[in-house]
Amino acid sequence: MPTTHTPVTFTFSFDNQGQPIVTITSPTSQQTVGGMNPFQTTHAQVMALMGVEMALLRTGWYEMTGGSVAIWFPDLTAKQNGLWINTLSSNGKTITENASGKKNWVTPTAHFRNILRITFAKTKRGTYQYIGVFELKQYNPQTQTTILTRKDNIVSIAIDTAITTI
Repeated sequence: MPTTHTPVTFTFSFDNQGQPIVTITSPTSQQTVGGMNPFQTTHAQVMALMGVEMALLRTGWYEMTGGSVAIWFPDLTAKQNGLWINTLSSNGKTITENASGKKNWVTPTAHFRNILRITFAKTKRGTYQYIGVFELKQYNPQTQTTILTRKDNIVSIAIDTAITTI
């Protein structure tokens, strides 16, 4: 099974209205999303911005090579049909995850706690909008709640997206 390595750099900043934006640079393209150019319609379209071609992506989490960065697709539409009920604070800097009760909540492992999440949230339009880089700040197994906060001090992240093909 051959493995394709694609170097990708994420450069983070804010537009003139203070909304988070990210410029994604791969060997074949450079695109800026977020702010005034916010929406992609599928997980696969978001991953394609990074040079990762996927016919179908059925998970809300894609961990990049090295395990310190993930692309995260939380649903912020307040639906209760998933494992989590996610809410974004009014200032856009905190995501609160509450377990829906459909599955036993698991305390995040040390590995999971240390991963930076490049976050594209599902909106009420059914599209995905870049909302920032988040990290886990607090979790409470009694209330089955996880608090994640936006890291506004990150300038860029370089990763190697390794995709193994059959």
